[in-house]
Amino acid sequence: MSSNGTVVACPTCQRHLPAGSEACPYCGQDLCPDCGAAISPEDTQCPKCGATWQLFCPVCEHEVSPDDAICRNCGASLSDTTPCPHCGAQMDVDLTTCPSCGGERCPNCNAALRADALECPKCGEKFVLTCPDCGAEVSADAEKCPQCGANFYESEITPADVLAGETPCPQCGAAVHREDGLCSDCGASFCPRCLVVTKDEDVQCPGCGLALYFDCPDCGEQLLTSTPICPACDRLFARKCPSCGFTDLWGAPLTCPQCHNALPAEKQQAARTPTARVAEIASRAQVKCPQCGRRFDPASGPCPNCGQVLCHKCHARLFEDELVCPQCGTQVAILCPNCQARLWPGTTECPACHQSLCPQCGAAVAADATACETCGTQFTLACPRCGAEVAADAQACPSCGLDLSGRCPKCQAQLPDGADRCPACGQSVCPECGSAVDENATTCPVCQAEFTLNCPRCGTTVAVRDTVCPNCGEKFD
Repeated sequence: MSSNGTVVACPTCQRHLPAGSEACPYCGQDLCPDCGAAISPEDTQCPKCGATWQLFCPVCEHEVSPDDAICRNCGASLSDTTPCPHCGAQMDVDLTTCPSCGGERCPNCNAALRADALECPKCGEKFVLTCPDCGAEVSADAEKCPQCGANFYESEITPADVLAGETPCPQCGAAVHREDGLCSDCGASFCPRCLVVTKDEDVQCPGCGLALYFDCPDCGEQLLTSTPICPACDRLFARKCPSCGFTDLWGAPLTCPQCHNALPAEKQQAARTPTARVAEIASRAQVKCPQCGRRFDPASGPCPNCGQVLCHKCHARLFEDELVCPQCGTQVAILCPNCQARLWPGTTECPACHQSLCPQCGAAVAADATACETCGTQFTLACPRCGAEVAADAQACPSCGLDLSGRCPKCQAQLPDGADRCPACGQSVCPECGSAVDENATTCPVCQAEFTLNCPRCGTTVAVRDTVCPNCGEKFD
């Protein structure tokens, strides 16, 4: 058997995915978690196997129907767009200012607002103004920030919802999160407090004097001043005082500089319990890609539209070579031990070199292994045709009867692992499941594996249907 049993093929792009995937991270196709068939986002029943499921609001988890535009329980929008209450034009649900007419809307009930409104006249939602330099709350008539002294005649007051989310990079204008301290578009580093561009050799912000780095008091790891969790020892650092709500906290503070109360200092594992339910809901919710705007689940892989990688825990932007999120310390990728390709944690087969991997620790394993020699994880094998669980020494699938003996279906000679042709009789076979296939077949009729060939000139992998090599331009007959 050439599969480790926990891999299925996406019915749209034929890429290998872990069994039970709800969406393909490569092409974005929604999948039935039971049988892997292609489904549409609004489906509540699989057209292939008949499995049923419910749709839930990503905010409050209340059950919703495919026809609902908003959640009947909490009012959250279930669409990517909403009509502007001023001009009727469709606008992104994450926006409060209409790009067509410039009108403001309430993010809670979508009511039309005046530009200077501090309270929604329909639902009573209150809006606060914050200092763009330090984030302190200020009154509407304030001329200077009471916390840091910033002059509001020279710098515009930023709404709290904007400050808490994305802000323009001070160098290139791309959307960034100020707590990251780094723009993934242009590579510029900046102060997370005042957004002044900094240099690599700076240890203090040239604008506000903030120390840009600090050493973890538990393990000595050097961290960015806004880091909330040490990735080396899981120490948590307070970024908001639980007593007075003060947020201008950086490094590893022990007491709040405003109310002087002690701040919590605990390990990530101990602090995770009270927010476990919130984290569980957030992990299942789709987020908007900061690069292209498409909504996707970061836990399922990179953005299927532009390839941008986000941390599936804190949703920070990541560079392609990062294996650990610098913001929260979560492992976001592994390297294939065979070809060093960057893979998603839990990957069971490298799509670049087809090396079978342990989904628990990422170690290389044999295609027919039943346990990982590195971490001891036990594997289950599945029939490539019907997905039923089969024993490692099974000669045939007990559910659908597929031959799993590894022998040529024509002459019964033993086939080498991964063979696409029987060495004894020349019968073309599927290298994934060993079934007999037509000489000119492009996919296996049994397991749906897509076949590829190598260019005779440069060795590049090409599809059977290709007539020209995409790498060297060699024409095929």
